[in-house]
Amino acid sequence: MDSLFPLSLPAASAFYMTLYLLTFMIHHAMMHYVMAGSLYIAWATAFPGSSATPRSEQPLALLIRDWTPFMLSGAITAGIAPLLFIQILYQKSFYTANLLLGWRWMLIIPVLIIAFYLLYLLKSSVITKWPSVVRVNLPLFTALCFLFVGFCWTVNNSVGNHEENWAKIYTDQTIPVAWSILARMGIWIAGSFATLAVITGWQIASKKNKDSPENGTCDLQAKQLASVSLFGLTMAGISAGIYYWSLEPGIQSALLGPSVLLWLMLAIVGVIVQVLGWLFQFRNACLCRKHLTMVTTGLIAALSGTTILREVIRLQFIDIHKLYPLHEKSSQVGGLSVFLLFALMNTILIVYCLRLVRTR
Repeated sequence: MDSLFPLSLPAASAFYMTLYLLTFMIHHAMMHYVMAGSLYIAWATAFPGSSATPRSEQPLALLIRDWTPFMLSGAITAGIAPLLFIQILYQKSFYTANLLLGWRWMLIIPVLIIAFYLLYLLKSSVITKWPSVVRVNLPLFTALCFLFVGFCWTVNNSVGNHEENWAKIYTDQTIPVAWSILARMGIWIAGSFATLAVITGWQIASKKNKDSPENGTCDLQAKQLASVSLFGLTMAGISAGIYYWSLEPGIQSALLGPSVLLWLMLAIVGVIVQVLGWLFQFRNACLCRKHLTMVTTGLIAALSGTTILREVIRLQFIDIHKLYPLHEKSSQVGGLSVFLLFALMNTILIVYCLRLVRTR
């Protein structure tokens, strides 16, 4: 396969893979905000700092706390489409991984429900009347809920990729946790801080520009966002290195193949652009649209590259050639117009909710 992935796949498979990747990126970005945001709130609450205003009550923490419930709703809504496409693309491996995880997989729903209500509780004034031990540990417990959900999805991917372990997992009722799983979790968690910084950066800049016609708005939050993103990108880079060296030589070679190399370079360049953009932002301590546009471009490039690389690695374990006929059969069933209609309706509703929340 010398042509660019996923165009190197047959038409039906390439169609579903492209839709899966695009919709997964949207879901991923929103879930990044929730994951990194909940961790930031937990850290800010546990370590209030030495300034007159505790970190948990500073504008950045207040903004994140205010928006995380909406972002979780958006992430769940945006996750429906990639969940449907992944079932078409991988079928046996995905379903088998779900069954083998058993009760662990089923726990995702109640854990998400609990975390969803906790996000609203954290932004309410009721929690201020509770004992300090509860106020400190509640954000931490909320973040742990999202870590659990992310861990389950990462393990699901790993189990689905290793068919040779299915019989042992079924008989022993134990899930093997390798270094590669922890490294993948590290990439996802650390990388989520870069996404959080970009989205909150635009939120702050947009809010400031309502009252000021200037192109840039000086704010200490710029340094906070730059620090958050640079920390996340550094840790994600370290985790990516560990994950790469944990892969088999054949998979490492596949990531450097002609159909994938462009995406690998795109991810690397995206990270470099983000680092440079946030360094400029950090030095100027000014939330400037020019710098935000730069880091946003880098973020989109990095998310695109890493999302595609993630699927390329999966395909090294799954013989997708056997699934080509099923993809072709699915493409003839129809339903694309219905999907596009509901996708448009959901997009309009989400945009309307964004505008509604923003004006309050």
